Amino acid sequence: MTDQQALAKPHPIQLISVNVKELYIKPNVSPDISVGVAEGNVCSISVGHSEYNTENHTIVTFIKLEIGEEGKESNTPFNLKIELVATFEVDETRFAVEHLTDFARWNAPFIMMPYLREHAFSLSSKCGFKPIILPLTEVPTNKPV
Repeated sequence: MTDQQALAKPHPIQLISVNVKELYIKPNVSPDISVGVAEGNVCSISVGHSEYNTENHTIVTFIKLEIGEEGKESNTPFNLKIELVATFEVDETRFAVEHLTDFARWNAPFIMMPYLREHAFSLSSKCGFKPIILPLTEVPTNKPV
């Protein structure tokens, strides 16, 4: 098998949809393209997943970004919430179901990050603020030390 053939082989788990559950932004100051979210502001990313659906061979995952704290005095120029939900289809003949929780917990969030990154950039810039650019992150590997 050539390198090109190896790259073209589909993974046994495929992303079949990414949907927006929530897109929310509320300015705390007047919009200004030079104003953005500073380091140290309240920002969190959370992830989670459903149980595996054995009938349709899918698992649903979510990723949520929150900046600022609603209802509290904030030092962020805006409060923002973005929640995305993704559905993955599993080929059980090529992927052991007992490892699916690990996939949903570790791999799925990295697959969903570009979608989250795009929504954060787009929403913040469309509201007149300096666009949010979420940092790239390192993907952990299981290499022997």
